[in-house]
Amino acid sequence: MRDALLVDCSPRKGGNSDLLSERLSRIFDLDVLHLRDYTFSPCDGCEACETLGRCRQDDAASRLYADLEERGRILFVAPIYFCGFDAHTKAFIDRSQYRWQIPDEKTRKLYLIAIGGQKSPVGFQCMETCLRWYGLRGYQCGLHIPSTDKKGDILKGNAVERAMAFLREQGFSAGS
Repeated sequence: MRDALLVDCSPRKGGNSDLLSERLSRIFDLDVLHLRDYTFSPCDGCEACETLGRCRQDDAASRLYADLEERGRILFVAPIYFCGFDAHTKAFIDRSQYRWQIPDEKTRKLYLIAIGGQKSPVGFQCMETCLRWYGLRGYQCGLHIPSTDKKGDILKGNAVERAMAFLREQGFSAGS
């Protein structure tokens, strides 16, 4: 198991986030988790995690969190949907609520590359706020790649190069 994990939040195989995830995972030799490949329920607000110290729902999200908790660096590559994460990714994030109930000694770093059609940074800023409060804790910084609405737009211009430069600035190295 590598220290770094790329979480591909694209609900659409072959979409811009998915294409960028594939490129970055190859260049930086990252393990990849495609959230769309997993079925899990959203948080239902039952508050069982307050006494159990874990979510009572036993599904893919529980198993995925066991993996994420072991990682030192987690990179989310996500499309921007109406000023935030898509519903499936947001449900996954919400399921981390139980993490606030238990002490976390592990130091991990979370990063975000958010891709969207709008030039305004508002959606990206909302996603950053979400990750700052995320139950795994440790949000560092992110990169907003605007004007990438149509399928394949991510491969035009310098978007891939910008993403690679961002990761290098954060200490990721090719083939690491």
